Amino acid sequence: MGLAEDLEVLAKGAGITPQNRGREFERWLKALLDLAGMRPRASFRPRGEEIDGSFVDGGRIYLLEAKWLAKPLPASTIYQFKGKIDGKLVGTVGVMVSMSGYSEDAVEALRRGKTLNVILFDGQDIRAAVADGFEAVLSFKIHAAVEFGEPYVPYVRAAIRTTPNRVIIVVEGERDAFVIGRIAGRLRRSHQGYDYQIITALGATGVPGVSMSLAAESECDVLVIIDAAAHRQAGWWPPEWDDSEHRVQLIVLDHGLIEWLSRPERYAAWHPDEVEHTSLSQLRHLVSNLNLDDLAERSESFRRFVAVLDANLWG
Repeated sequence: MGLAEDLEVLAKGAGITPQNRGREFERWLKALLDLAGMRPRASFRPRGEEIDGSFVDGGRIYLLEAKWLAKPLPASTIYQFKGKIDGKLVGTVGVMVSMSGYSEDAVEALRRGKTLNVILFDGQDIRAAVADGFEAVLSFKIHAAVEFGEPYVPYVRAAIRTTPNRVIIVVEGERDAFVIGRIAGRLRRSHQGYDYQIITALGATGVPGVSMSLAAESECDVLVIIDAAAHRQAGWWPPEWDDSEHRVQLIVLDHGLIEWLSRPERYAAWHPDEVEHTSLSQLRHLVSNLNLDDLAERSESFRRFVAVLDANLWG
C-alpha cells in the first residue's frame, strides 16, 4: 500500500490501541519526510525530555511533535512542546502535528504569545502533504508565519488555489463553517456551479492573518464572514474595507449568524452566542428550513454573499 492508504488504515484504527497508533503514525510521518528528502530523525531524549523527531528543510532543522488523539489538542499540550522549543538554539522552529486538530482556545493562546516558534499542522494538512508534498505544505505555512504572524493557516491544495472562479470563504469557528457550508450547499444545488472552499481560522484574532495568507498564496477570491463582536476582537479593518489587490472581501454580521437564521423580530430572543450553544442537529434543521428567497429580500449581507458567489460563477 502507498502512504495515503496506510494513513487511512491508521485513521480507521481497527485492532490498534491509541498508543500503538501514535507510534505507527510517527513511523508513517518519517516515511513521508523521507520521501520529501528531509532527512528525518526518529524520537530522541535530550536531558530527560522526549522529542518525537526532527527533519531538515532548506538548511534549517525543525523539531517535530506528532499527536493522534480522540479530541482536539488543548493549549497545555502545545505549550509543553513550545517549552521544549524555547530551550533550544535561538531561531529553532517546531512543527506540531495533530491529526485530531486543535481547540480554538489553544490556537488563540499561541497567537497571543510573545514568541512564535511553533507551526501547527492538522489532519487535512497531512493528507494534503501526501498529494502535494510535505515541502509545499511547510512552505505555505512558513510564509503565513513569517509574513502575517500566523501559526495556524489551513493548507489549501495548489490545484484548488489556482482554479478559476473559486471562492475561499474564511470564518471564525467550526459552528460558523457548519452553517455557512450548509447554506452555500443549498445555493450550489440551485445554481449548479458555485465552487468554494470553507476555511476555519479557529479564533477571531486569526481571521485577518489566515485570510490574507490565503489570498497571497492563491489566485482565488477570499471572502471573510465574521460577526461584529469577533470583528472588534480581531482589531481588523472597518466593515467597508475592500482590498482589491489581494482580492479579499469582508462581510460583517452585526448580529452574527442570527441575521441569516432568524427574522429580525426574533433577534432579541437570541443570546449573542446562541449559535455556539445550539446543537448541530438544530442548526441543520434551521438551515434546511430557511427560505432563501425571503432571506435575500431582508438581508443585505446575504445578498452580498450570493453576489460574490455569482461573480465567480459567471466570471
